[in-house]
Amino acid sequence: MSHSSPPPPRNVGGGKYEVLRVVGRGGFGAVYEAEHRLTKRRVALKVIHGAVVRASKLRLENRLFQEAEAAASVQHPGVVDVLDAGREDDGSVYVTFELLRGEDLETCLLRGGLQPADLVRVGVKLLDTLSAVHKCGFVHRDVKPANVFLARNAYGSLQVKLLDFGIAKRVDPCSQRTRPERGSVIGTVEYMSPEQASGAGLDARSDVWSVAAVLFRALAGRPPFARKHRNDTLLAAATEVPPSLSGHRRDLPLDLTAVIDRGLQQHASRRWPSAEDMAQALALCDHPQLHAVPSPSPQLKRILHREPAAAPPPGSQTEGTQDAEFSAETARYAVDPFDESGPAVKDPTVRIRQRLRTPGEAAVS
Repeated sequence: MSHSSPPPPRNVGGGKYEVLRVVGRGGFGAVYEAEHRLTKRRVALKVIHGAVVRASKLRLENRLFQEAEAAASVQHPGVVDVLDAGREDDGSVYVTFELLRGEDLETCLLRGGLQPADLVRVGVKLLDTLSAVHKCGFVHRDVKPANVFLARNAYGSLQVKLLDFGIAKRVDPCSQRTRPERGSVIGTVEYMSPEQASGAGLDARSDVWSVAAVLFRALAGRPPFARKHRNDTLLAAATEVPPSLSGHRRDLPLDLTAVIDRGLQQHASRRWPSAEDMAQALALCDHPQLHAVPSPSPQLKRILHREPAAAPPPGSQTEGTQDAEFSAETARYAVDPFDESGPAVKDPTVRIRQRLRTPGEAAVS
């Protein structure tokens, strides 16, 4: 049997969970909707199967538990709750997350997007969450629309959740930066800061760039830098003058485009110094022009007020149901939950570092 279609686990967590259905599946594992047998709470259960763990020489196990530790340490309402984690007798490993209702921003944008006023609200909440992440000593490194989840709480109000701490990295206490990457760059190229693209050490301002890129994409309909080949996208972000949002959306207030433009500056020293600073500036962009279209957006209103669809039969994959009952981890893992080969870009750092150097100036780090 191939790794891409493993059988649903039966006794995860010593039999505590009953698996109800597959939510997302990848080459090395899957995410399931499950129910705790005693409390009856629905959860998102992420499992890497034992054979895969052994084949990876525990690398995937370590990465899964590091992800759970990073997310659990933040303890902020904007980060998905980690409820449980463990290892099975057959070598399988699992993490249990809260199960969210709603959809990720990527799906929402493909459906038609949000109005500017609603995107400002989403951006402020996202930046507030990242501020907490940074204060706990982490850089997320993979902020993108698919990892921004628009959920509704029990009272029907909007919650913005930051997902997928799989490549989050702790900063060095002395330098307040992550250690440089050598040999490969891991992340999502369209939302990767210039310094991340070059393999340099990162601080909170790298995530600030990524948030600005997410907002740019949501408002302009395309990422700030998008090329046919991934390495060309990285090189463009690292060496070209960032485009101004006002050139794509002349109808937006200049204060809003200026906030996002500053977040996209190539040199980190020219960006907002922190996620908190950018959040405060973005919150001030409450311009009457933003409210010219009734708010909330039809897409956001649908997320907040629709009734959840009935869960499909256990183990089935029903197209179109994921937006009603969506695991907190589905956005990234529906394609390949645990494979690093997709977002990793091999050896682009030398060319980018060379292009970042100017006479008499060291490379940006």
